[in-house]
Amino acid sequence: MNYNVTRLENEHLIVETIDFAAGVYQVYLKKDGVQIPILSTPKTYDLYIENTLSYGRTMGRTAGKLHKLERNLPFVDFNEDSFLMHGGPSKFSLKKFETKEVANDLVIYALEVKDREDRYQGHMKVMVTYQLIGNTLRVRHQARSDKDTLCNMTFHPYFNLNGDKDLSNHQLKIYSDTYLSQDASGIFKDRVHVENTKRDYRVLKTLNIQKDNELDDIFILKQKHALDLINGHLKLSVFTNYDALVVYTQNKPTTTDLNHAQKLSVYSGVAIECQKPQSDFVLLKANEPYDFYIDYQISTI
Repeated sequence: MNYNVTRLENEHLIVETIDFAAGVYQVYLKKDGVQIPILSTPKTYDLYIENTLSYGRTMGRTAGKLHKLERNLPFVDFNEDSFLMHGGPSKFSLKKFETKEVANDLVIYALEVKDREDRYQGHMKVMVTYQLIGNTLRVRHQARSDKDTLCNMTFHPYFNLNGDKDLSNHQLKIYSDTYLSQDASGIFKDRVHVENTKRDYRVLKTLNIQKDNELDDIFILKQKHALDLINGHLKLSVFTNYDALVVYTQNKPTTTDLNHAQKLSVYSGVAIECQKPQSDFVLLKANEPYDFYIDYQISTI
């Protein structure tokens, strides 16, 4: 497959983006003449395309599982499927975007999806912007449809701040006291307090991930500061105007070699994704703007 890599750079960061899935391959922090990679990512660009865990890709039209519920039926052709995963068979993460604009510290990717081309109602125009602002990578999602449709985009990066084979040297703090529970069908339902659960990261806690404390959860956000991830002297802080945060500790074996771990490794990185709550009806009205951002701020402490 043909793809194009665009390199963004300022005094603090270097970011390698790819037009396939409007994705980010790697983010480097520049410190004392050294470029420190902070993403867990497939070992090569070609393996990035091959890997099935969606490293650094744009997800849409709807992130996660969109279930065949009565409220969704007018807007999506489910056919025989009980749900569509991350946008279904023609999801954004499998599409090549057009590179609309490039500057030293900015790239804008664009995609047009015709009405029902991807099973979703509405001719949709999408823009994904990556911009460097000081020591922050800003991800901006914009979309507009000519008909009512469903839209819940996200960005799907996996982080490993020091290149270790797992996450055991990382500490995590999540600025949320509420997560979404699931019923027997996997449908997100109730908002539940994190106290006395494995999801309680209100205080900084080491990521000693094993089978019994894996994370693959949606947290409800009440503030723009969503999360801190710390390893030694490196700190990642995430800010957003989305209302929910997904944290996933890469519980499935990776399908290719990574930049720091071998094929079939687990818990090699933590995916940090901001989006709308998957329990919500994610209706985007015709000709109304969809406009959300996620800021990944990287610093030394």
